[in-house]
Amino acid sequence: FFIMNIIPAIDIKNGKVVKAINGERSLYNPIKSDSGFSPDPHIFIKQMIGLYRPSLFYIADISLDNEKYRIEGNIDWSLYKKSTYHVLFLQFFYSLPIMYMLIPVWKWREITIEYDEIEYIDILKLVFNGLLGESIFYYLHYWSHFILYSKIHKVHHEWKNTCAVAAAYAHPLEYIFVSLPSFLVPPIITGSNWYITKIWFIIATTSVVIDHSGYNIISASEFHWKHHKYSNINYGTNTIGDAIKNIF
Repeated sequence: FFIMNIIPAIDIKNGKVVKAINGERSLYNPIKSDSGFSPDPHIFIKQMIGLYRPSLFYIADISLDNEKYRIEGNIDWSLYKKSTYHVLFLQFFYSLPIMYMLIPVWKWREITIEYDEIEYIDILKLVFNGLLGESIFYYLHYWSHFILYSKIHKVHHEWKNTCAVAAAYAHPLEYIFVSLPSFLVPPIITGSNWYITKIWFIIATTSVVIDHSGYNIISASEFHWKHHKYSNINYGTNTIGDAIKNIF
């Protein structure tokens, strides 16, 4: 019912696939052919497809001067390393078990899992998933600043100058009761087809990663970056939640 999708992350430097070393990009060197993989990006990608059949790749050309697009300062690579391990821990030991435990709920909601069972109303449900997800996140996140900040939510706010990995970096309790409900509750409420639900997961994940990217090329990133810098503004994604707050 649930299938894990592996998304390979590929760093390219001067036209070659490189091996990452503790986030120190000056130490990144092309992977060796005797490892079984080619440093040529085109061949490397074909090899990964042959082994894992991923539907998506994350590719970063680290030769580019991306730091000039940072909103403020460079990435804290020591915190980045710590966050990466923490996020992987959350994904494997919290996300996967919780998704598995929700299978009876999906069945109870009679959510269809076949592609040919998608109906036009599922497109409308996708829109409502977005509206519900934003509303749930806004209010859970807003109140976490007043009830949970000192011992729980402050973990997420270790990132003052955000980057993408900060999106899922949180205390386990916040991850379970704030982050995951924003993703999982909307499709349960709407009962959207599983394929439509996966589209929602992709959209929601992309949105939260952009919000935390820390680059000024996307306005949503700068909007949420201000929240991490000042803590008392911009609790949502510049949509429903903050609009309501500004009205009242």
